Amino acid sequence: ERRLEGLMLGLRIADGVPSERLDGVRADELIGHGLAARRGERIALTDRGLFVANELVLQLAPTVR
Repeated sequence: ERRLEGLMLGLRIADGVPSERLDGVRADELIGHGLAARRGERIALTDRGLFVANELVLQLAPTVR
C-alpha cells in the first residue's frame, strides 16, 4: 500500500520516481507514448501523462518495486 501511495505521489511531482521502482519495459512504453520522460535516473509524467495519471498509476501498480 505504501509503495502504491509513493508511486501516486511521486509521479505527480516534477522530480518523478526513481526508475528502478518501475518495470523498465513499461516505463519505456510510457516514454514512447509521450506520457512520461526520463529525468536522469528518474521517471516523471509529462503534461500529457498528468491528464491520465490515475489510469497510469493503476496500470503500473502491479509492477511497482
